[in-house]
Amino acid sequence: MANRPQLNGIVSDKTALFIRDMLIYIEFSSAIKAEDIGRIKESLVLITAICQAGGTKNYAYELLHLHCGFTYSWTEQTSHAVMSSWPVNTTGQENRWIPTDLFQEHNNLLIKKIRKAKRSTWTKKHGSMTTSIHSLGRMEDQMETSFGVPYSGTKHATKKADHDISEILVSLRANDILGPYDKDQPLEYHSQIASTRPVTNLVSEGYRKM
Repeated sequence: MANRPQLNGIVSDKTALFIRDMLIYIEFSSAIKAEDIGRIKESLVLITAICQAGGTKNYAYELLHLHCGFTYSWTEQTSHAVMSSWPVNTTGQENRWIPTDLFQEHNNLLIKKIRKAKRSTWTKKHGSMTTSIHSLGRMEDQMETSFGVPYSGTKHATKKADHDISEILVSLRANDILGPYDKDQPLEYHSQIASTRPVTNLVSEGYRKM
């Protein structure tokens, strides 16, 4: 610690912790898209500690149960079945995996759209449509294309992180965060820094509590 570059007080420490924690979630999201189960499990270890320290102990309990199952309770076959159920990819393309629960939410949205169209005429018989919901969704897209119906869009546009990273760096430099302490800043700036309270290191505190 004594050899690290001087940071601009508690604000810089907070920023460093925030960036560290966000990188954990970015890694987790990236691992899901790539269906990299090893990286998913490694990320979940850190997320478990964060949940334990951050007051979301129900999530921490469920994640601890998961880790204990992998390490002590479950057979190799059971562990493989659990891990295989995490991601799903209906496109067959690389880096297009999504969590299974998100896939189910997409299905629920399509089902609600069809049920809304049927309204009071919806019966139990229409429940059989749910097994073909994606085929019906593709038919809807084709009908819109064929008849020139304006496409409202339901997909998220892919965003590159380069611009966001540049904006963050500009903001950090403008406020002298994660850089050498600047004694020439206005008095108001120094008073704001002095009144800032430190935050908990969720990873180390989570490990301590576990």
